Amino acid sequence: MQCTIVSPHEDPFFFDREAFEAVASVGVVSNGLRCFKEKRVLAVDQNQMCLWAQVEDETFANPCMVEITATDNALLLKCDCCDGEEVCSHMVATLYAYADQKESAGQLFSAVDSAIRDRVQRGRTEVQVELLSGEPWFGIWQAETIASATHFPKRYRVTIRSLESRANLCTCPDFLINQLGTCKHVEAVLHKISKLKDFRKIKRLPAPVSYVYLAWDVEDAPQLHLHRQGVIVPELKDLLDDYFDAAGRFKGRLPDDFFRFSDRVEAHADVQLGEDATGFVRQLATDAAHRLRANEICSRILSTDGRLPGVKARLYPYQIEGVAFLAGTGRALL
Repeated sequence: MQCTIVSPHEDPFFFDREAFEAVASVGVVSNGLRCFKEKRVLAVDQNQMCLWAQVEDETFANPCMVEITATDNALLLKCDCCDGEEVCSHMVATLYAYADQKESAGQLFSAVDSAIRDRVQRGRTEVQVELLSGEPWFGIWQAETIASATHFPKRYRVTIRSLESRANLCTCPDFLINQLGTCKHVEAVLHKISKLKDFRKIKRLPAPVSYVYLAWDVEDAPQLHLHRQGVIVPELKDLLDDYFDAAGRFKGRLPDDFFRFSDRVEAHADVQLGEDATGFVRQLATDAAHRLRANEICSRILSTDGRLPGVKARLYPYQIEGVAFLAGTGRALL
């Protein structure tokens, strides 16, 4: 099987998800991605004009041979499979393998850099996005993974607040626990925005409102931060200055002062409290309540010299702490 396609980049062998879907069906792209992630692409080799690979396929006894040759503004693709598709999944898998090698070759990353780089790469290849409301650079997007281990794509809500810092938000589980301030869904949206014709103009536009968010790209992360809008009415400026310093860091006592701030700022439509910021403070309040309850229970047990009703043995100090923690938390797995 042989076909010719137009390359969308200066590097003729580099394709992202949208470029793949312009030349192949969604099913072929998904199968090619799954083939690459299952490490079925073998013996990849290349020179300036040609890319070769062997790709394993469970329907064939031997690996399929893929050859991709760069011509003037186009690629000539060959594969010895006969699946009836002009661009087959083996070709897609080979180009995925090339993109992976290109982005990782000769670079050294910290653990955080590597984790972010992984999500950038996966966002470009595994996720499709759609703007739901607001402006592209400050709005709500929907993100959906096009290929997953369970074959059941899930949709998540992505909030874009900045094109330059990790101030964005996603509802996916990875974003909630990775402590990176990004995920593949956020990176997919940022990649989509970067391909807009007026991206250079969009990148310079300010946020339409001030917003409070949970910053991860700062020292002692996470920290509550304020991004100030360019022009702020005097009343709101005074209120923001009461709780945030010149660098945007929250300077009050958590969680009490933040709750006072959120009550006072509720009437102002030109400032936005992020779900990440409010969720973080609520969790701090919950943790503080659990600790207070545990200390009260610990004090009660100590006042009885480590004895509990219905328990014959006297508890050791570490057992008292354990009982207090379990009861104070409200639910726990022992």
